[in-house]
Amino acid sequence: MLFGLIILGISVLTTIDQTPLHDTTYYKNTVKRLDSIAKISVDLEGDTLEIGWAKINLTPDFTTSLAGYGIDEFSSVKDSIWVRAFVFDNGLQTIALLTPDLLIFPPVVKRILETQLEAIGVDAIQYTATHTHHSLGNWHPGLIGRLFAGSYDQSVVDWITSKSILAIKTAKTNLKKSKIGYAAIEAEDLVYNRLVDTLGTVDPWIRFLMFKQDSGQMAILSSFAAHATTISRDNHKIHRDYPGLLVDELERIDGIDFAAFVAGAVGSQGAVGEGSGEGKANLIAQSASSQIQLISNVLQPSYANRLAHISYDIDLREPHVRINNALRLRPWLFDALFGEYSSSVSALTIGPNLLIGTPSDYSGELIARLDSVARPRGINLMVNSFNGDYIGYVTDDRWYNLNKYETRTMNWFGPQNGQYFNEVINSIIIMTGRN
Repeated sequence: MLFGLIILGISVLTTIDQTPLHDTTYYKNTVKRLDSIAKISVDLEGDTLEIGWAKINLTPDFTTSLAGYGIDEFSSVKDSIWVRAFVFDNGLQTIALLTPDLLIFPPVVKRILETQLEAIGVDAIQYTATHTHHSLGNWHPGLIGRLFAGSYDQSVVDWITSKSILAIKTAKTNLKKSKIGYAAIEAEDLVYNRLVDTLGTVDPWIRFLMFKQDSGQMAILSSFAAHATTISRDNHKIHRDYPGLLVDELERIDGIDFAAFVAGAVGSQGAVGEGSGEGKANLIAQSASSQIQLISNVLQPSYANRLAHISYDIDLREPHVRINNALRLRPWLFDALFGEYSSSVSALTIGPNLLIGTPSDYSGELIARLDSVARPRGINLMVNSFNGDYIGYVTDDRWYNLNKYETRTMNWFGPQNGQYFNEVINSIIIMTGRN
């Protein structure tokens, strides 16, 4: 009996890989790939940017699970969910941005869309999501996918795919010469460090882009790091949480014709506000929208002609689903539980603005270090989570050994990932500033 348990333990468990980051093969392979890309001369500057936008209703007319809290079936629809799209065109490139009201951007949907770019009529797509925990599920295969999104259903994947394509195609029909503005508003009163509280830091900035067409139509694309978890897990209704309420508040403001939200670096970042549930969500949305309105009234947008998109494949350490600080599951077992996965960092350049997409819940604690690299180069940086790949949480390396949800349960690919991904993103920032 004891011998059998020992054999079983050896077959499913192994030790934590503590190889220093710069000595690992995966790091060296990724750096070599980035170095080769950096040597390529990229022509970013074309004609003055044309920008269009659209939203398509994503609310299902069928029953699904709710992704986020493992709820098997939603009971009703509190408010409709949408997939919102922007399309940017400078005569050299046509690039779309998609942000649906979903927990993450489903990797399966991304893989399908990447095979249809020519038919859709774009060169690339930047993927993200609002990260509401009360939207439709059933879009991720494997056991882990079933736990947070419900059993896989191809018809749900087809639904999201078709609505995403329609959103992009509709936005393309609205392309017009446009000016662009950027602002960041400090809102430290709306976010806290939910991992280590005052021992850690927050990303306190509401960042937003203003797009103003020559026709006079105006859109706002906003981003914030506070997790969209103000609506309780006891709620079984489809709900967009505070990002959806923020978008609604903005679209009620005179002069703002369209609004969208993308989840920022939400790892370790929680939402602060009086009350609970929808009352709390409303207060956050109203506070954020009033601050955006105030700044947008005085923001002076300008024309731009820089546009580019690239997605960098990122090699990873072996899977590290840990039992404790010494032992982890063997990689084959993680693969069996999770299924197929990939990792990339995507970069969308729009004028002086750089939108970075990460394959994770990316920690807000890592952002100030990135801003310190981008700002001196004249780059307005927006780091977003959920770029269509998903590898769990990327957190500050100081907290890797904490026995908490973000650092133990959801940190899937070993130590030093905070440093690793920040180095990769820093390389992208530097490359963007050089071009």
